[in-house]
Amino acid sequence: MTWVRADSGGQVRREDTAPLLRITEFTDAACPWAWGAEPAFRLLRQTLGPCAAWRRVFGILFDEDDDPAPDPDAEARWYERFIGDVTAHTGAPYAPRLHWLTRSSRPASLAAKASEAQGPEVAQRVVRRLRETTFVLGTPADSEDGIREAVRGVPGLDVGRLLTDLGSSQVRDAVRED
Repeated sequence: MTWVRADSGGQVRREDTAPLLRITEFTDAACPWAWGAEPAFRLLRQTLGPCAAWRRVFGILFDEDDDPAPDPDAEARWYERFIGDVTAHTGAPYAPRLHWLTRSSRPASLAAKASEAQGPEVAQRVVRRLRETTFVLGTPADSEDGIREAVRGVPGLDVGRLLTDLGSSQVRDAVRED
Protein backbone atom coordinates (compact mmCIF):
# COMPACT_ATOMS: atom_id res chain seq x y z
CA MET A 1 0.00 0.00 0.00
CA THR A 2 1.21 3.51 -0.69
CA TRP A 3 0.52 6.37 1.69
CA VAL A 4 1.09 10.02 0.87
CA ARG A 5 2.34 12.17 3.75
CA ALA A 6 3.65 15.66 4.21
CA ASP A 7 6.99 15.89 5.99
CA SER A 8 7.89 18.63 8.47
CA GLY A 9 8.88 20.96 5.64
CA GLY A 10 5.49 20.55 3.91
CA GLN A 11 6.93 18.37 1.15
CA VAL A 12 4.66 15.52 0.04
CA ARG A 13 6.34 12.13 -0.04
CA ARG A 14 5.22 8.56 -0.66
CA GLU A 15 5.63 5.78 1.88
CA ASP A 16 5.12 2.14 1.10
CA THR A 17 3.75 0.23 4.05
CA ALA A 18 2.34 -3.20 4.69
CA PRO A 19 -1.43 -3.66 4.73
CA LEU A 20 -3.06 -2.64 7.99
CA LEU A 21 -5.08 -5.82 8.23
CA ARG A 22 -4.42 -9.46 7.32
CA ILE A 23 -7.50 -11.60 6.74
CA THR A 24 -7.54 -15.38 6.48
CA GLU A 25 -10.69 -16.81 4.91
CA PHE A 26 -11.21 -20.51 5.60
CA THR A 27 -13.35 -21.99 2.85
CA ASP A 28 -14.34 -24.92 0.69
CA ALA A 29 -16.28 -24.80 -2.57
CA ALA A 30 -18.74 -27.36 -1.14
CA CYS A 31 -19.37 -25.48 2.13
CA PRO A 32 -22.82 -23.87 2.37
CA TRP A 33 -21.60 -21.50 5.10
CA ALA A 34 -18.86 -20.21 2.76
CA TRP A 35 -21.45 -19.88 -0.02
CA GLY A 36 -23.73 -17.85 2.25
CA ALA A 37 -20.89 -15.65 3.50
CA GLU A 38 -19.63 -14.81 0.02
CA PRO A 39 -21.59 -11.53 -0.41
CA ALA A 40 -20.30 -10.24 2.95
CA PHE A 41 -16.72 -11.19 2.06
CA ARG A 42 -17.08 -9.56 -1.36
CA LEU A 43 -18.27 -6.32 0.32
CA LEU A 44 -15.43 -6.52 2.82
CA ARG A 45 -12.87 -6.97 0.03
CA GLN A 46 -14.30 -4.02 -1.86
CA THR A 47 -14.54 -1.81 1.22
CA LEU A 48 -11.09 -2.56 2.61
CA GLY A 49 -9.32 -2.62 -0.75
CA PRO A 50 -5.56 -2.39 -0.38
CA CYS A 51 -5.80 -1.83 3.39
CA ALA A 52 -6.17 -5.60 3.79
CA ALA A 53 -4.13 -8.55 2.62
CA TRP A 54 -6.50 -11.46 1.99
CA ARG A 55 -5.47 -15.10 2.17
CA ARG A 56 -7.85 -17.88 1.22
CA VAL A 57 -7.25 -21.24 2.93
CA PHE A 58 -8.96 -24.33 1.56
CA GLY A 59 -10.19 -26.93 4.01
CA ILE A 60 -11.26 -30.15 2.35
CA LEU A 61 -14.75 -31.03 3.66
CA PHE A 62 -15.06 -34.12 1.49
CA ASP A 63 -11.87 -35.95 0.67
CA GLU A 64 -10.93 -38.70 -1.74
CA ASP A 65 -9.96 -41.12 1.03
CA ASP A 66 -13.24 -40.74 2.96
CA ASP A 67 -15.33 -43.87 3.19
CA PRO A 68 -17.96 -43.91 0.44
CA ALA A 69 -21.55 -43.40 1.51
CA PRO A 70 -23.45 -46.70 1.74
CA ASP A 71 -26.39 -44.98 0.05
CA PRO A 72 -25.12 -42.05 -2.08
CA ASP A 73 -28.63 -40.79 -2.89
CA ALA A 74 -29.63 -40.74 0.80
CA GLU A 75 -26.40 -38.93 1.62
CA ALA A 76 -27.16 -36.32 -1.09
CA ARG A 77 -30.68 -35.85 0.29
CA TRP A 78 -29.24 -35.35 3.81
CA TYR A 79 -26.73 -32.76 2.57
CA GLU A 80 -29.46 -31.09 0.52
CA ARG A 81 -31.48 -30.61 3.74
CA PHE A 82 -28.36 -29.37 5.53
CA ILE A 83 -27.80 -26.81 2.76
CA GLY A 84 -31.42 -25.70 3.12
CA ASP A 85 -30.97 -25.23 6.88
CA VAL A 86 -27.78 -23.19 6.40
CA THR A 87 -29.26 -21.01 3.66
CA ALA A 88 -32.25 -20.30 5.90
CA HIS A 89 -29.70 -18.48 8.11
CA THR A 90 -27.62 -16.88 5.37
CA GLY A 91 -30.33 -16.06 2.83
CA ALA A 92 -28.22 -17.56 0.03
CA PRO A 93 -29.99 -19.20 -2.90
CA TYR A 94 -29.57 -22.92 -3.41
CA ALA A 95 -30.36 -25.56 -5.99
CA PRO A 96 -33.77 -27.20 -5.66
CA ARG A 97 -32.03 -30.58 -5.98
CA LEU A 98 -28.50 -31.68 -5.22
CA HIS A 99 -27.96 -34.29 -7.92
CA TRP A 100 -25.09 -35.90 -6.02
CA LEU A 101 -22.95 -35.20 -3.01
CA THR A 102 -19.49 -34.18 -4.14
CA ARG A 103 -17.19 -37.16 -4.25
CA SER A 104 -14.36 -34.89 -3.13
CA SER A 105 -13.97 -31.16 -2.70
CA ARG A 106 -10.21 -31.51 -3.26
CA PRO A 107 -10.34 -31.01 -7.08
CA ALA A 108 -12.29 -27.75 -6.68
CA SER A 109 -9.88 -26.59 -3.96
CA LEU A 110 -6.90 -27.37 -6.20
CA ALA A 111 -8.51 -25.45 -9.07
CA ALA A 112 -9.30 -22.48 -6.84
CA LYS A 113 -5.75 -22.42 -5.46
CA ALA A 114 -4.29 -22.76 -8.98
CA SER A 115 -6.42 -19.85 -10.20
CA GLU A 116 -4.67 -17.51 -7.75
CA ALA A 117 -1.64 -17.46 -10.09
CA GLN A 118 -3.84 -15.69 -12.66
CA GLY A 119 -4.69 -12.79 -10.35
CA PRO A 120 -7.07 -12.07 -7.48
CA GLU A 121 -10.03 -11.05 -9.66
CA VAL A 122 -9.78 -14.21 -11.74
CA ALA A 123 -9.37 -16.33 -8.60
CA GLN A 124 -12.48 -14.76 -7.06
CA ARG A 125 -14.50 -15.54 -10.20
CA VAL A 126 -13.24 -19.13 -10.28
CA VAL A 127 -14.16 -19.76 -6.64
CA ARG A 128 -17.60 -18.30 -7.29
CA ARG A 129 -18.14 -20.54 -10.35
CA LEU A 130 -17.01 -23.62 -8.44
CA ARG A 131 -19.44 -22.84 -5.62
CA GLU A 132 -22.25 -22.23 -8.09
CA THR A 133 -21.94 -25.77 -9.45
CA THR A 134 -23.10 -27.11 -6.09
CA PHE A 135 -25.36 -24.38 -4.78
CA VAL A 136 -27.03 -23.12 -7.99
CA LEU A 137 -26.84 -26.08 -10.37
CA GLY A 138 -26.76 -28.95 -7.86
CA THR A 139 -23.94 -30.63 -9.81
CA PRO A 140 -20.65 -30.24 -7.89
CA ALA A 141 -17.45 -29.73 -9.88
CA ASP A 142 -15.60 -32.69 -8.39
CA SER A 143 -13.65 -33.86 -11.44
CA GLU A 144 -11.40 -32.29 -14.05
CA ASP A 145 -14.25 -32.34 -16.59
CA GLY A 146 -16.58 -30.73 -14.06
CA ILE A 147 -14.03 -28.04 -13.30
CA ARG A 148 -13.42 -27.37 -16.99
CA GLU A 149 -17.16 -26.95 -17.56
CA ALA A 150 -17.60 -24.79 -14.46
CA VAL A 151 -14.89 -22.27 -15.31
CA ARG A 152 -15.49 -22.08 -19.06
CA GLY A 153 -16.00 -18.43 -19.96
CA VAL A 154 -14.54 -16.91 -16.79
CA PRO A 155 -13.16 -13.54 -17.96
CA GLY A 156 -9.36 -13.44 -17.94
CA LEU A 157 -8.93 -17.13 -17.12
CA ASP A 158 -6.61 -19.35 -19.13
CA VAL A 159 -8.45 -22.66 -18.61
CA GLY A 160 -5.62 -24.77 -20.05
CA ARG A 161 -3.12 -23.21 -17.66
CA LEU A 162 -5.54 -23.69 -14.76
CA LEU A 163 -5.99 -27.39 -15.54
CA THR A 164 -2.21 -27.85 -15.86
CA ASP A 165 -1.46 -25.89 -12.69
CA LEU A 166 -4.01 -27.69 -10.52
CA GLY A 167 -2.03 -30.90 -11.00
CA SER A 168 1.29 -29.31 -10.07
CA SER A 169 3.13 -30.28 -6.92
CA GLN A 170 3.28 -26.61 -5.95
CA VAL A 171 -0.53 -26.29 -5.92
CA ARG A 172 -1.03 -29.68 -4.24
CA ASP A 173 1.48 -28.69 -1.54
CA ALA A 174 -0.21 -25.31 -1.02
CA VAL A 175 -3.63 -26.95 -0.52
CA ARG A 176 -2.08 -29.59 1.77
CA GLU A 177 -0.50 -26.80 3.85
CA ASP A 178 -3.93 -25.14 4.11
